[in-house]
Parts: sequence; structure tokens; C-alpha cells
Amino acid sequence: MREMDSVKKILIIEDDEAFAGALAKILSTQYLPSHAQSGMEGIKLALNDKPDLILIDINMPEMNGFSVCEELRGKPATRDIPIIILTGEAEPLSRVKGLDAGADDYVSKPFHAQELLARIRARLRRRALERKENAEYKIGNLRYDPKSSQVLVNDEVVPLTQVELQVLKYFFDYPNELISRERLLGDLWPASVVTHRTVDTHVAHLRKKLKDSTLKLKTVFRGGYILEI
Repeated sequence: MREMDSVKKILIIEDDEAFAGALAKILSTQYLPSHAQSGMEGIKLALNDKPDLILIDINMPEMNGFSVCEELRGKPATRDIPIIILTGEAEPLSRVKGLDAGADDYVSKPFHAQELLARIRARLRRRALERKENAEYKIGNLRYDPKSSQVLVNDEVVPLTQVELQVLKYFFDYPNELISRERLLGDLWPASVVTHRTVDTHVAHLRKKLKDSTLKLKTVFRGGYILEI
């Protein structure tokens, strides 16, 4: 069984009820679909439910898909939600207009179900990576803000070199995991001539600069390092 909390929510904004029903059936094998029959209803649902991805049909009465896309991109709560436009229009100008409106992808009808599912997976993976890259790291009184590339201890900036920052971020990505020197060398400097002693020096400098933090970066004899959280 799937845990409902982990199932991604997908909002379908489509005025054709039969098509939306068929689409929901396809999506329900992997996702949790919901349906809005108009642009305005779709915007309200998106704001209330915060879906993980939105599928929008172009040709809808009163408010077409381009306008819906622009509205969603203009609101902070829905600005970053991936949007895929679905349409029977195959003209290149229509595609350009959809992408200019803020859509992330464009799928022409008729389409193969597996192609749509693959495109959805790709958009969700990319969003997950973007969230990870932009996520703030925090351990005790130490905080790393990726937007400013600053490390702060007790809200005071601690100047780190690019290499030291790279090493720290690596440990943040793999907490409570034994990281060998060979692994650090291979993952961070695969094409460089860097020795174990150089790795130890970078870690030593990192510890010295972060001595006032609650960071628990331990050395394991003949094993490597482990960031305990």
C-alpha cells in the first residue's frame, strides 16, 4: 500500500468532464488526482490544496489555459508549482505562448498515457532537486542559507572558502552516515589531484571556523567522518 502522505497530488483543470475522468483514471495508478472544470475553479483549488503539479487544458470557456497559467504564476502560493499544458493545438506559436505564460511543459493531444506520466515524473524530479538546492540547512545554532551562500553561527556570518562550503554541504546531505576520505575525494574532486591529507586539512579548517557552533563532525579512526544529528 502507498502512504497517502507521500502520494503526489495532481490537479487537472479541464472543462471536458469525460476526458478529465479518463485522465484521472490514468493518474490514479501513481498519484492523487483532483479535477476543476473551469479556470477560476482551478485557481481556487490550487490555492487551497497546493497540488504538486497542475495539468491545464488550453481551450476552456470564460478563462483559457494561458490566462490560468499566468494567474497561477502571479500568486506566491502557486508560483513554483510545475504546470503542464494539454492541448489539441499543435502550432508552434501556441507552444511559445504557453511557455511564455509560465508553463513548464507542453503536451499535444492525443498523447500516449506513458509519455504523459514520464513527463510528469520528470517535472516532479526537477522540482524535488530545486527544493533541495534551495532548502536551508540548520543544525543547532548553525545555519546555511543557499540563497546568499552564507553560513551563520548564532546569526553571525562565518566566512568559509568555496571548498570548505562544498565539504560542509556534502556532510549536510549525508547526516549520520560514515563518509570515507576516498568517497569525499571521488565525489567532490573526481578529476583533481587531492590527497587524504588535503581532505583532513579542509575538515580541520572547517572545524576551527565553526568551533562556536553545535556542529558534531566526528572523526572515525581509519573510517572517515560522520556528521551526527
